[in-house]
Amino acid sequence: MEEFLRSNDLVYLSFVRHVLEEAGPAFAAELRNLAKKTRVRQSDYLREAVADLLAKYGHLPTEEDGSAH
Repeated sequence: MEEFLRSNDLVYLSFVRHVLEEAGPAFAAELRNLAKKTRVRQSDYLREAVADLLAKYGHLPTEEDGSAH
């Protein structure tokens, strides 16, 4: 899954910025604080959230897609 989300970094960074803008400043600030406290990148938390949502609704890329590992 990570490989799928990292396949096009510019698109991914644009997506991350959009998600944070839509979430609002309070969510963005809390994500920043969490990242600083835990030393885990914000993008890693967002990547995990996307993977969790895709898995929850049965839409994870398959091995046949060549985008999952």
